[in-house]
Amino acid sequence: MSLTAVVLGLAFWATPAISRDTLPLGVSVPAERVHDPVVLRAIRTWHRCCLVGTAVAVAAIVLLHLSGITASRPGLPVIIMLAQLGAGFASWTVVRLPIIEAKRQEGWYEDRRVRKLAPIGTPEESGSAMPWYVASVLLLLVAAVFVLLRYDTLPDPLPIHWGADGAVDGWARRTPLQVLLPAAIGLVLVAVVALCTSIVRRRLLASIPVDGDRDRTRRLTRAQAHLIDRVMGPLALATGVSFAGILVLPLAKSPAAARWWLAITVTAICLLILWMIADLIRLSRRFTRRLTPVDADSPDDDELWLGGLFYVNRADPSLLVPKRAGVGVDLNYGHPVGRVLAVFILIDLVFTIGVCIVA
Repeated sequence: MSLTAVVLGLAFWATPAISRDTLPLGVSVPAERVHDPVVLRAIRTWHRCCLVGTAVAVAAIVLLHLSGITASRPGLPVIIMLAQLGAGFASWTVVRLPIIEAKRQEGWYEDRRVRKLAPIGTPEESGSAMPWYVASVLLLLVAAVFVLLRYDTLPDPLPIHWGADGAVDGWARRTPLQVLLPAAIGLVLVAVVALCTSIVRRRLLASIPVDGDRDRTRRLTRAQAHLIDRVMGPLALATGVSFAGILVLPLAKSPAAARWWLAITVTAICLLILWMIADLIRLSRRFTRRLTPVDADSPDDDELWLGGLFYVNRADPSLLVPKRAGVGVDLNYGHPVGRVLAVFILIDLVFTIGVCIVA
């Protein structure tokens, strides 16, 4: 859990670096203001908040583990990370205020020539991740066949959940459907990863923000889309390995095997996320901005983004829009479907917190 808290903190810390530089902390600024002292100072403050929040979260998780409290209350580390997430959102909302105020007082967008999007044409298809998806599916199918062939040796009741120490803390009656459930979930998740990757790639490349230098933005966005496509394949394979492990672990009957499986899969997924963050930072530094803007600025649309994070525009028919903080896509919470999904997300969040408290 402490490693997960570190990865979450680093993702927060890196958000300004992997976002469009004309959207520091989710605030629209003209291209010539991206290095304004107010902007740089706000980003430094954000970095300090991320480091402090991560250190506090990791220290709290470690202390809970050393004190033995997590043995009886295993949900507490999750609550700590949710608190870390909430503190991050709160800090984001506060540290961006000086940029908003400076932009308003100094009229950064007065008499500015703006243009919203630069068309890029039909996005090219990419199959670079397809072998990873195929390998993930084959792994899950092979694991499922292997377990079915040894069905009579599986324990009954069947272990279905393991704690951080490798001990079984969840059981179910052994049936073919229950045995194959992890494979089904793994296949669905691999399909979801592939679908989301395709959607993100197409949405990113459908149109490109001008941002004062459309050529730079076009090359950067293409590189980011290719990187996401390249990283999500190994992430799908890590997901397949994780659920294949759940399939065969009941045959191992050893807490040590469960501990190693958990440690390896969590570490692999965290390393993949860190790899993507590091490469996104590298790309943003590789495609440097010209000292003088050569194109129009992107418009000031802060009023459509609640806190610089949540897009709410009932006049926009799009359900998915490019992220404002980071790389990828976000929901349009002004869209009818977006509002329904927002309700489900809130219900899921409340349910998760409740389960952690009860656990």
